[in-house]
Amino acid sequence: MLTATVCVYRIGRHLFNENVALLASLVFALTGSVQFIGKLATYDAPCLVLVALASMLAITKRSMSIAIAPVIGALLAVATVTKYTGLALVPFVLLMTFLTALTADGRRWRRNFPQAVLHGGVATLVFAGLLLGGYHLWGSGIAVGVKFTTTGRTALDPTSTSILLESLLYDIGLTFALAIGGTLLMLRQRAWDKVMLFVLMLGAGSVIQASSVRIHEFTSLNKHTAFSGLFCAIPAAVALNWALSKRGRTTLAAVAIIWLLLIDGMWRSKLQYSWPASILTPIKVIQTLNIPGQYLSFDSDTAEFYTQGDPRIDWFPSAAAYSIFGQGVAEVIRTEKIHKFTGFMFQTTNLSAQNVSELHVLDRLLASDPYYFETGTYRVNAYTKGEWQLWMHYPIGYHGPTHKGRL
Repeated sequence: MLTATVCVYRIGRHLFNENVALLASLVFALTGSVQFIGKLATYDAPCLVLVALASMLAITKRSMSIAIAPVIGALLAVATVTKYTGLALVPFVLLMTFLTALTADGRRWRRNFPQAVLHGGVATLVFAGLLLGGYHLWGSGIAVGVKFTTTGRTALDPTSTSILLESLLYDIGLTFALAIGGTLLMLRQRAWDKVMLFVLMLGAGSVIQASSVRIHEFTSLNKHTAFSGLFCAIPAAVALNWALSKRGRTTLAAVAIIWLLLIDGMWRSKLQYSWPASILTPIKVIQTLNIPGQYLSFDSDTAEFYTQGDPRIDWFPSAAAYSIFGQGVAEVIRTEKIHKFTGFMFQTTNLSAQNVSELHVLDRLLASDPYYFETGTYRVNAYTKGEWQLWMHYPIGYHGPTHKGRL
């Protein structure tokens, strides 16, 4: 994320000046999701920095030889296989490569057109060639992964459009509004090359979020606004720099906006840092009950991390749990009836749409089976109706604490 911040700075200084570069770095760094994924060990940060490096080379190295185009294509290919979501950003960066080569000498667009086509075409061919080579080596599993995570994705945590838009407003709304303002300033100055570049940046900063809203997906929405911060930081900084260059109320307004960006970034990052915390409530209940045995959960990796000091608690692998559901209702019924597990801990909204019916079947079976007791239900977060459900088997002769709670 520090490298990505440097990329934002380099782009801002190349296109404008030192002040814009520093303000753009500030806007990017204050984005709540940027702070969040700077600490979260997922694929988002490495994908983002690869896209940032490709964008920096596309925009700042336009006067260099054609040799830079293959590097851009290679970076985009690696970004895509690092996180499939990065595929949605590739067309925008390739268009930036074409556009910056096209406008390299001011208004000589016709003269630059062949060179721009060559730059964009080489980057595209290298990108496509590397992906096709990877597909040849690793097989159709890649296509399945892309479909599951990106192109054919169904909402894992379906949420209403109003809540999704509200979350986006809090996460990136102010930065996006500033970016629109910066684009309008370039339009007013008739800086057509920068207008087109800023439009591409706004598109790149919106495409992933628009897809999430379209399928009503809340999962990962907050993380993905880091990509919005990456592409909206430069046009947003242009608007701030213009305001700071004025005197009186305009300057005060710019200072107030920067303060709001700081407050919003701290608030949103704090909210997102608490992302995994809700699982601790049912886990603490399990630890308090202290009933040895094997537990089934689709979040067993996280649960195992928090209970690694207690060898009496054995977590059934999450991949195996998903496999049971993938085999259909009959296997779910068999798994519950054999009474293999001491407890079940699962969310009511963290499964893909095709497994929801199996989850409802399991819920009804547990409710009608005297072998298990509904120990408690606990809210996952404040934004959805999702709950953690904890079902336990209390062995004969158990005299420890029991729980029946709803938080």
